[in-house]
Amino acid sequence: MNEIERLQHEIARRIPDVNMVPGTPPRVRHGPHWLDVRLGERHIVIEWRPGKGFGVSDETPPSEGGYGEGPGEVFRYRAAVLDRVAALLCGAP
Repeated sequence: MNEIERLQHEIARRIPDVNMVPGTPPRVRHGPHWLDVRLGERHIVIEWRPGKGFGVSDETPPSEGGYGEGPGEVFRYRAAVLDRVAALLCGAP
């Protein structure tokens, strides 16, 4: 199980009503992994790059950013990303 899969399980435990869709697995071994996370009208995209950490983009309302701009926030540790996702989705600290 990789880090994005671990994070997916932790989000599901913490926010039971969340809807998550993993992205297509990367073509290269150490490529990025993606996870779309939705709760009601809230939409977050999480990217995990091995050796670099997690990128979080709040897509609520839908982003008008361009392709390749990168995530809005970057976190090194899974626990920090879990807290941030909970805050974005639920308003939790």
